[in-house]
Amino acid sequence: MKLRLFMSKQLWDSEVFKLSRLHLNNNQILRDYKNIQNKLDWKRYLW
Repeated sequence: MKLRLFMSKQLWDSEVFKLSRLHLNNNQILRDYKNIQNKLDWKRYLW
């Protein structure tokens, strides 16, 4: 389970990094960030 969490964290970080490189508009970054968060249901891993 810990390994899975670690891999998910790596995936999450890389996705966020890609978005930050792709978009200069902060609003766009925030919107995409939330979209990914919903897609991966990241809260399940955090809480």
